[in-house]
Amino acid sequence: TRAELPSHPFAALSAVTDPAPALAAAPASPAAPASPAARALSAGPVPTAASAPAATLGPDATSAPAAASSPAPTASTAQAVEAMYCEIGSWMEEIRAFRSEMSRFHTTVDDFRGEVARLPRELHERDREALLLDVEIGYLPEKRGENVVHAVTVLAARLGVVLDDRDIVFAERVGGV
Repeated sequence: TRAELPSHPFAALSAVTDPAPALAAAPASPAAPASPAARALSAGPVPTAASAPAATLGPDATSAPAAASSPAPTASTAQAVEAMYCEIGSWMEEIRAFRSEMSRFHTTVDDFRGEVARLPRELHERDREALLLDVEIGYLPEKRGENVVHAVTVLAARLGVVLDDRDIVFAERVGGV
């Protein structure tokens, strides 16, 4: 376990505690440890904070910092710390990639929301335009076998509106004889 990560891998190696009790309690597996940090930790003993001499500085103390009195780092300890930092670095890269991907998803969802909000408005506008072009003619006497399109063009001509058969999209009588 870690008390706190130092700012540099070799700045304060005494912050790393001995993983031996935790490793001894874990069941032995025939496979090698999965992560580089676990492989480095299983490589050898790590000095503990208890084995390092404690240096307490008072307000009037002028001695060297506590890191100077800690034991020299061993190769396995340095490898363990370096492996942990590499693993943490790879996790940070993954997190950055996930954040970037989530940002793209948010942009895509916002685009879809805008599109969904625009579609009903567009449909409503088209319906209104279609209704503006609709004409209902009432009280026109009905005859069997009549051509409704012809009746509409004759009525339009009497009203002074030039209307061709191609201008009429759909014409029907409402109600029956």
